[in-house]
Amino acid sequence: MNQKTLGVLVAAAVAASTAAFFATRSEPTASAEVKSGTKLFPGLIEHVNDVAKIEVRTKDGGFTVAKDGESWGLVDKGGYPVNLDKVKELVVTVAQMAIVEKKSARPENHAAMDVQDVDVKDSGATQVKLFDASGKEAAALLIGKARTTKGFGGQYAMFARKVGDPQAYEVTGRIWVDGAAANWLADNKQVLKLEKTRVHSVVTRHADGTVLDVHKNVPEDQAFAVADLPEGAELKWNGVADATAGALEYLTFEDVAPAGSVDLTGLTPIATQFTTWDGMVVDVELYEKGEGDAAKGYVAVKASFDETKRFKKVAPVGPPPPEANPTDPTWATPPADAAKPATDEFVGKAPDEVRKEVDALNAKLSKWIYTVPGYTAANFKKTIKDMLKDKSAPQEHDEGAHDDGLPPELLSPEEQTPELPPVESPTDDGGK
Repeated sequence: MNQKTLGVLVAAAVAASTAAFFATRSEPTASAEVKSGTKLFPGLIEHVNDVAKIEVRTKDGGFTVAKDGESWGLVDKGGYPVNLDKVKELVVTVAQMAIVEKKSARPENHAAMDVQDVDVKDSGATQVKLFDASGKEAAALLIGKARTTKGFGGQYAMFARKVGDPQAYEVTGRIWVDGAAANWLADNKQVLKLEKTRVHSVVTRHADGTVLDVHKNVPEDQAFAVADLPEGAELKWNGVADATAGALEYLTFEDVAPAGSVDLTGLTPIATQFTTWDGMVVDVELYEKGEGDAAKGYVAVKASFDETKRFKKVAPVGPPPPEANPTDPTWATPPADAAKPATDEFVGKAPDEVRKEVDALNAKLSKWIYTVPGYTAANFKKTIKDMLKDKSAPQEHDEGAHDDGLPPELLSPEEQTPELPPVESPTDDGGK
């Protein structure tokens, strides 16, 4: 059997075992094809499905990912679901590792390959341990620097060493194991997604009692209005409240913890309630803890359904009936802002569909409290003052601009100020 045939057969075996690992998922993106050589952990490739726990450690700390039923979660985060592709990629890559050649077994040479023990100061290694459901260790290794093989036609390779064994190896494969636990969390760190177009109103209640109420009267309105404007106040611009209404479109988090595990004693939350046209209500509580660079925003979210908040579609406004006579004093064109008659048809989803959505959201969100970045927290901290023009601030004026705000070069020729000829001095004798 030639080398090419062997490579094809081994690759086929690897593909089959990979497909068996979490069969409902796609192939790992970073696992390397094994051409030849002894496996670093013989027999592991046939038992990837038995792996039930992964421990990852670096010099900066570590975390544990474990299987619970059919799902994987981050033990250090209360079992919050993790990105399954990361789990599969790591397990399969370790199982496929084949030895290219032995390297140094002398500890003083391990630093050059980043395969020192993680307890060693400035260690660049990542320690990975795999266990089965019974707690039996299936593999334990230190993953070091990546490189390109010479004897295997320039394939990806890396340095590795079994934990407790001084012998270092160059092995086939390549993977970067993320040592930050939060980066293993699932769902692309998105808490939920509520489209702004679905939002009817948003009411934010601050700890000092002030309220910001933004809303649309009908779904067709171009921008969200701000309720209860002070007398004489003006919005900064039309649509200034739209960002507040869209705060749940891309609500992402930096970290997560089980609800109740974060001490929020003595903190009063900023409470924001989003109501959709079809009656779903999403309550968001933002707690701020700490000061300066150490300050963190914690968000708790829950959903409910209020059938009384469902909104009926309004009848379209068409031309006046043919018999209407504008000269007749008993007939008049209704004003543009007149209330339009409602129909019997509701906006958005049916009640049962909304209830199912609410149940699914609460099942996902109720167990957790999320740490959010500052720019996300800012969307829930807006007050009515943030919506208004500051009339006390001096207005900037560009001296090079025309009265209508256009620079001179953009004005029509007749609007531009013509250049005047130089004025001759009465004493100018022309140089005579």
